Amino acid sequence: MKNDIFYTLIETVVANKLKDMKKYPGRAARNLIDLGLLFSNGNFQNAFFSSAQTMLQNEDSPYYKLIDNVVNNVDNQRLLTFGMNLGYNSFKYGSKVIRKNEKKLNCFIPWEITIHIDDFSFKNNNQRYDKLISDGEKLGIYSWVIFLDKPFSDFLELAKKHPDSVFFIILENLDENKQTIQNEIDEKFWDCVEELENIMLIIELDKKNRHVYKKIKRRKLLYSVYYYYSQKNIDLILDGSILRFAEQFDPFFTIFISEPYCNDNLRKMVYKVSEQTRSEQRYSTIAWELFYNNAYIDKIISSKSQLISFDHSGNLCSVDGNVNNLDFNSSKENNIFYSDLNSILKSNFKY
Repeated sequence: MKNDIFYTLIETVVANKLKDMKKYPGRAARNLIDLGLLFSNGNFQNAFFSSAQTMLQNEDSPYYKLIDNVVNNVDNQRLLTFGMNLGYNSFKYGSKVIRKNEKKLNCFIPWEITIHIDDFSFKNNNQRYDKLISDGEKLGIYSWVIFLDKPFSDFLELAKKHPDSVFFIILENLDENKQTIQNEIDEKFWDCVEELENIMLIIELDKKNRHVYKKIKRRKLLYSVYYYYSQKNIDLILDGSILRFAEQFDPFFTIFISEPYCNDNLRKMVYKVSEQTRSEQRYSTIAWELFYNNAYIDKIISSKSQLISFDHSGNLCSVDGNVNNLDFNSSKENNIFYSDLNSILKSNFKY
């Protein structure tokens, strides 16, 4: 991607605007959005930059605080690389390649793929994960949502091998052994994270993780928080309690993830609330319902939405990691450890 002249031009302009943000964050952000709208030529890019432009016309918008937080707490080069990978590689270049390959293969291709990974499955199948990402990039997929069952640096080496992609890494089960998260995430993991500019760490929203958020800021890393929801705690999202709580930790996104077997009506409710809070600019963190917000991007890029996920065993599964009640089976033909991505997509997601 670095050999793309248009990429180099945009990267140079964005890099200069990021430098300006240190002195004039609000003005530089508005200029950056204006330039983004000027360079955009896809449906999603136009929709995103137009919406952002409208929001920042409000001088009292809490998103100006979000911009300040990001500029002051995240390394500039990290912002540049992550932003270019997501904005250019995935949304601009990648979306074109996706549409081209959808016609060629006569099947749906997602803009992102979700993968549930544990330490055991990764050690035994790391080459298959590498192939999955390589195959995805050829199809135009440059965004990956990774559920890691615990922090381990081996996966970060894989992310390092794919510098053109972005990885949203959701860290799970951080205190399952009654240990503190600080002890569980060792310095080797943090050092590996700090070397990479194409990842965003996503940590559970919980007061016990305060010291982790502080450590992330000290290392100038890009991060967000996540919150699992179900019928039991849905009211805390609907009344804004969760987003108000999240604001104090300065995350970029506050991501709402449905519990396994969650009623789809609950997902729609949380999605609607997320949309409202963003349009009304209520909080200095961006609310994001993982299932429906990601599906919305798919619909803009491909005129259809179909989230694709693989569980810890490599099986094609629902977005929450379950293989039950799906229209496709859990045979080897639908398993990334035995089959390639193209075959899985053509078999299950024909137009």
